[in-house]
Amino acid sequence: MKNLLLVLLLLVGLGFNEASAQMGKVQSAITYLTEYHVTQDVKELVKAKEYIDIAEGHEKSMLESKTWYYKGQIYAALSGLADNKELSEGASLAAYEAYQKAVDLEKSEKRKKHTKDAMNGLFLLSPSFYNEGYAFFKDQKYKEAYGNFAKVLEINGMAAKTSKDAGGSVDTNAVLAAAYAADKCGMKPEAKKHYTHLMDMKYEDAAIFQSLARLYRDEGDAAKADEILAKGREMFPDNSALIIDEINRLLAEGKDDEAVSKMEEAIKLDPENATLYFAMGAAFDKKGDAERAIENYQKSLDLKPDSFDANYNLGAVYYNQAAEKTKEASTLDLNDQANYDRLKGESDELFKKALPFFEKALALNGEDRNNLIALKEIYARLNMFDKAKEIGEKLK
Repeated sequence: MKNLLLVLLLLVGLGFNEASAQMGKVQSAITYLTEYHVTQDVKELVKAKEYIDIAEGHEKSMLESKTWYYKGQIYAALSGLADNKELSEGASLAAYEAYQKAVDLEKSEKRKKHTKDAMNGLFLLSPSFYNEGYAFFKDQKYKEAYGNFAKVLEINGMAAKTSKDAGGSVDTNAVLAAAYAADKCGMKPEAKKHYTHLMDMKYEDAAIFQSLARLYRDEGDAAKADEILAKGREMFPDNSALIIDEINRLLAEGKDDEAVSKMEEAIKLDPENATLYFAMGAAFDKKGDAERAIENYQKSLDLKPDSFDANYNLGAVYYNQAAEKTKEASTLDLNDQANYDRLKGESDELFKKALPFFEKALALNGEDRNNLIALKEIYARLNMFDKAKEIGEKLK
C-alpha cells in the first residue's frame, strides 16, 4: 500500500513538474520579449517566439490565458518588423487570434488578469493589419488585402463598443480600402456593402457612386444603378465623371438628344476633356450630322492627337461622305460626263481629307482591319497603287 501511494505521489509530482516546466517556457518567452524591448535585438524576439510556440502546444499551458496574452504580445512585435517578411508575414493575424483566445479563456473567470490588456493589444494591431493589407494590395493579392482590411474594421468595431461613444468614429480609409480590395478580387457582396456604407456616410468621392452603380448594372439591376448615380449627381452636381456615366446610359438607351444635352453640360464643366468631345462627335455621327461630328472629333484630336478612335472616326466621316458621292455618280446617265466628273472630283477630295486620319490611325494601331480596308480603298481610288498593294499584303 505504501508503495502504491509512493507511485501515485510520484506521478502527480511528474505532472506538476511538467506543467511547471511548460509555464517556465512561457516565463522564458516573457524574459526574451522584455530583453527585446530593451535592446531591440531581433534575435531576442525570435527566442521569445520559439519558447511561446512550444508552450502553446502543450495541453497544460494552452489552457492558461497568460500563454495566449504573451503570444499576442510577441507576435504583435513580430508584425512590426516590416523589413523582415519571413518573421512579420501573418504575425498580425496570429497576434489577433492569440489575444482573442486570452479573452475567451477568461470569460468564465471572476478575476480577469489579462482581458483588459489583451483587448488593448487587439486595438493596437489595427495599423499592422492596415499596413499588411496595403502591401498585399500593391502586390495585387487583393483577397489577402481584403482579409487584412476587414480585420481593421472588426477591431474598430470592437473599439467603438468599448468606448464611451458607442457610435465611435468610423475609419473611412479602412472602409474604402476594404471596398476596393473586395471589388478587385470579385467579392461583390462585400464590395457593395462597403461602397454603400461610404455612400451613406456621404464620403467625398464621386467614384464611390460610379463603382457601386457599376456593380448593380453588371448584375442587371439598371434601376438601382440609375438610382445610385442620381444620388451621386445630387451630391456632386459638377462632377464630369458622373455626367459621363449618365451619358453612356442615355446613349445605350438610344436617347441621343438627351445624351448630347448632358455632354454639353459636361463640357462646360470640363472643357479640356478629349473623351467628351469624342463622345459628342460619335453622337452627332450617329444622328447623321456630319458637320458637327467632324467639328467635335477635331476638337477631341486637338486635345489628344494620339487617339486611335478619334482619328479613325474622323477619317470614317470623310470616307462615308466620299462613298456617298461615288454612289451618286454611279447612278448618273452615261452621257452626263460633267456631273460625273464633278462628283468624282468631290469624292476624291473627301478621300484625300480622310487619308491623313487613317494613316495616323495606322501608325497608332497597325493591326486594325477596318482601318486597313479603308486605307487600301482610298489608295486605290487615288491611284496610289504601290501603297494599296502594301496594305493588301498586310491584310493577308
